[in-house]
Amino acid sequence: MKKTLILPVLCLFLLAAACAPTKTPLLLQDRSATAAPTSALGSAVTVWKMDGYGQIAEMGKDRVQIYYATQKTCVPLGRPYPVAGNHLGGDTGPTFTISGDTLTIAASFYTQQSTYHRLSALPQVCADAALHAKDPQYAFEAFWNTFNETYPSFKLRGVDWQKTYDAVRPTVDAQTDDIALKRIFVEMVKPLKDCSISMESGYGGAPFSNPAFDDQPDWRSMGRGLTLNLGKTYLKEAQWTDSGRFYYGKLNASTGYWYIKFLGVAPQEGNDAALRKELDQIVTYFHGMSAVVIDARAVQYGGSAYYANLLAGHFTERATPAYTVQMLSDGKLTPAQTVTVTPAETTFFRGKLFALMSPLDSGATEQLLLQLKAVGATLVGEPSAGCLSESLSVPLPSADANSRSSFSLPYQVITTLDGKQYEKVGISPDVPVKMTLAEWAGGQDAILQRVIDLIAGK
Repeated sequence: MKKTLILPVLCLFLLAAACAPTKTPLLLQDRSATAAPTSALGSAVTVWKMDGYGQIAEMGKDRVQIYYATQKTCVPLGRPYPVAGNHLGGDTGPTFTISGDTLTIAASFYTQQSTYHRLSALPQVCADAALHAKDPQYAFEAFWNTFNETYPSFKLRGVDWQKTYDAVRPTVDAQTDDIALKRIFVEMVKPLKDCSISMESGYGGAPFSNPAFDDQPDWRSMGRGLTLNLGKTYLKEAQWTDSGRFYYGKLNASTGYWYIKFLGVAPQEGNDAALRKELDQIVTYFHGMSAVVIDARAVQYGGSAYYANLLAGHFTERATPAYTVQMLSDGKLTPAQTVTVTPAETTFFRGKLFALMSPLDSGATEQLLLQLKAVGATLVGEPSAGCLSESLSVPLPSADANSRSSFSLPYQVITTLDGKQYEKVGISPDVPVKMTLAEWAGGQDAILQRVIDLIAGK
């Protein structure tokens, strides 16, 4: 299902899960600390390049401008954002520290810190970005180069991206309009069959349908009405949380049930306080039960490794490594960073844990499954989609500084602690169970029933 985007710390705060970095090696590699360039931000600014991305931060005394750069293109992210003391994006935003030529940004809501290295000046390709704001050929170059320098799975998915460029580039000229350009982009990425790729609807107004789910029509039907059958057939009592994020109740006196509709923070909430409160509310409800079933088969949109961590942390009382994450930087994979499930600060459940899964599970939901498995959950159902990476939303050139024209692409290489990678093939359930549309239409849920039988010792 659709995923909320995961971004570097600064981006996460500035756009509340709707901007993204581009991991790219820049032509400018000078990282000396001597220059003080002049820009619209003032007479003296510092310029920083983020490790593992092509994100450039141009920092003035009280404002920061973000760019997404490749070797040949650079696109600014809207207008500058405020800097307050050592906080970015305002006085409640992520904190930053500068040590010599290294800038480090950290935030409580993100599982990894971001590291930048100082550049002597803003790369010329970024200084000239405004000259290309309405150029469709430049937009094509930005799109192709971002994938070329960021996307880690061309070989795995059997696509020669250079051949794609050679075939498609001659079809784009100065008269290509936005709608036609978007359709070209869609056709370029279809062969990847990667459900983490999307085009934002704001670009040209044309819809985008990801082909990765085309062979799952039954599950798309079942996923839309999953809770209807549950209420009629299986649940003894159930209720929605106030946000509509979760649906939870009892399968019987000793077994709890928890359906995830979306795992994240709603725009009107502003922070994760309400999410944390609902997690505590549900886990408290399960106290005294011997087993809990988490249903992650039809998460409509949701989250990031961070939000998954908040949920999984209620099922462990010790820090538990789950998997590692890498990304491309200068054509090579970065050192692996371990994602660890951090225990919740409040309530815990200590009984048996089961997680239901389906082919609709992708991105952050697949990372949630890996985190739940790390803390002892038994995975039951059908293999996941095999699109484990979270997505980056990268802006496209636009004459409008407030435009959200963008595309999303995966950027992570995720490996389990025992060396397995589930990209393309999907995460395998511990207990495989196939569910058909005919069973679902008849009010039966073969996957949930199998868990009930397992708990009963059958």
